[in-house]
Amino acid sequence: MSKRARRRYWLAAWIAAWLALGFPTAANAYIDPATTSYLIQVVSGVVISLSVAIGVFFRRIVLFCMTFRARTAATWVILTSPNRVELWRAARQAKAADKARQAQAAQRLLEAQAEATKSGATPRVVGATVAAQRLAAARRPLRFRRRLAIALLTGFAPAFMTICFGFLDLFQHNPGEFPFTYRDVLWPALFCSVAVGLAIAGLLLVLRGRGFEIAVSLVLGLTLAAWVQASFMNGGYGALTGEEVRPHRAALTMTVNTLVWLVLLALPWLLWRVNRPAWRVVAWMFPALVLAGGTVSLLLTSSDSLFGAAPKDDGKALTYQGAFEVSSTANQYIFLLDMMDWQFVQDIVAEDPDFFSSQLDGFTQFDNFIANHNHTFPSEVAILTGQEFDYSYPVEEYYARAYRDSTFLPALRAAGYSTNLYATNRYAYHEIEDVEWLADNVNQVAIDTDHWGILKGMSKLAAFRYAPGLAKPAIWFTPEDFGRAPTLSDQPIPFTNDAAVDNIAFHTRMEANGLTVGSAQPRFMYFHLYGAHTPAMMNAQIEAVPRGSVSLVEQAKGAFQIVFDYIAELKRLGVYEDATIVITADHGEFFSPPLETPHLSALFVKPAGAAGTPLAYSDAPTQPSNIRATLLADAGLANPEGVPTVFELASDAAVVRDFWFRPDREDYQEHWQVIGDARDFANWHYVDRMETHFEP
Repeated sequence: MSKRARRRYWLAAWIAAWLALGFPTAANAYIDPATTSYLIQVVSGVVISLSVAIGVFFRRIVLFCMTFRARTAATWVILTSPNRVELWRAARQAKAADKARQAQAAQRLLEAQAEATKSGATPRVVGATVAAQRLAAARRPLRFRRRLAIALLTGFAPAFMTICFGFLDLFQHNPGEFPFTYRDVLWPALFCSVAVGLAIAGLLLVLRGRGFEIAVSLVLGLTLAAWVQASFMNGGYGALTGEEVRPHRAALTMTVNTLVWLVLLALPWLLWRVNRPAWRVVAWMFPALVLAGGTVSLLLTSSDSLFGAAPKDDGKALTYQGAFEVSSTANQYIFLLDMMDWQFVQDIVAEDPDFFSSQLDGFTQFDNFIANHNHTFPSEVAILTGQEFDYSYPVEEYYARAYRDSTFLPALRAAGYSTNLYATNRYAYHEIEDVEWLADNVNQVAIDTDHWGILKGMSKLAAFRYAPGLAKPAIWFTPEDFGRAPTLSDQPIPFTNDAAVDNIAFHTRMEANGLTVGSAQPRFMYFHLYGAHTPAMMNAQIEAVPRGSVSLVEQAKGAFQIVFDYIAELKRLGVYEDATIVITADHGEFFSPPLETPHLSALFVKPAGAAGTPLAYSDAPTQPSNIRATLLADAGLANPEGVPTVFELASDAAVVRDFWFRPDREDYQEHWQVIGDARDFANWHYVDRMETHFEP
């Protein structure tokens, strides 16, 4: 090994060590692949792999500038000479002869090196110019051991980056978002990264010569492009709300993203074409840096996840306990149908005018209702507690503070009500301790880890993170993919509402046994169902269908039908008359900024004592605080918030309603106030804007 090569290797090793130890803090990742960044690996890989190519490029520019004048003059002489044809032929013959001499010299050099290898002498070849030496080096085939080393490094680098590092880095920065532990994802990640790395290496080793080097260039280009994608080009995707990724929304961004991918894919191949000795150095150095940087980063940041304390929830969750049991005296219900937009109600009535009036006797339909937020977080917690979130403190603190400072549920419990919350964490609570003292359906649950389900969910999330922009719509990752990961091994069953199939599971359990009458203790029941949320996977008959094969209006009909069937059971048991029932939504349909149209949600309310009367209609300017006031009033309790019930509001009441619009895939929210009829956007007034900085 020459001194120059040794200096190059020592420089690469020093840079790798400095990058690994100088940036011990892991880059932030998220369940929503919009803000991924791990500069440790990007800086090291890009600097080392591209520096050689850039150096060669600029050397070529210098040589080009030095010979440009001479070549231009020679070309001008040929073009202006009367014997231009003969001169052109002579120039081409001279160029061909020069290439032939270089090829012959390269061949003699290869033969001499082969003889020298056998005898141990130093080869000396006359006429072995620099060009011939480069040509000889390019023609010299890689030995098997060198091919094996490059194949293993090239195969394991993308497998480790996307699977092992991808899974673990995503988990340790979002531990509260997954229904499993770090150890549950560690072993599938290690096993799959090794298997995939060996598979890629094996496929590369099947090839030889130019085919091997071109294939390696392709894998290196894919690795580099995926690296840059995850680090710099995932902005703007936001939280995984289930909304489809639509390329036409950002045509310029998609175009730039595609061009960057094409350039990065071509870089290793271009280096191979320009300077194969330099390419062979990069072929092992770049993947080695990927593996080294990622390994050091994980080792420095994974100790807490691997050896830390058990989760605070300690296996407890809100379960189905009591979901199909009613009180013999008084029952209060909130059926929150996620993303049930007011327009869906209008569309259903346009298709079937008797859809609601035939089922909701004693109810009033409120057509001027707004939830105070356009996302489930923090809308759901605000509906239950009346506490808003201004993003000035951590989200986990908001959950605990909201329930601690709430007066609604504590008032019902103080009055002797059993309060049952059928919802899931991340949106309804952060730690089970937030609601354990307020919910009577918190139980210890036993869960068997489904490693195959974890692998599928994490693979889809990692693929979304590393895929180019044009491929993301095909991946279309949603929260439901992780809702299927854990499998239950024992009763009681945790309540889930992560997908339309959970709506179907809820309805199936209700149909299996129906509702039963329990004790005389009054009951408050809060059900958060998937409702009309994207993606549509349930039809009006409450049957599972392929994703996106039905409209959201069709799924909305099925969601309402679940509530109708629950109401039918209340009537069968004779408790419907005295029940207070609210059917509402946490927000309306998603839409992109700017806010230019009204954002209303569905609301139907039946007070205790109302039954057998036709469906009524109201234009009263209602909001969630009026719902809480209605439930407290029907329980005979005073309302500490001092707001009227939904039935005490007149249509022309001078009510100022707040609305916080947080655009999907953006890091800010806008504060609006609605004064008057919310269906008229002229009554929506912009107040101010604040940064959110993170997605819950």
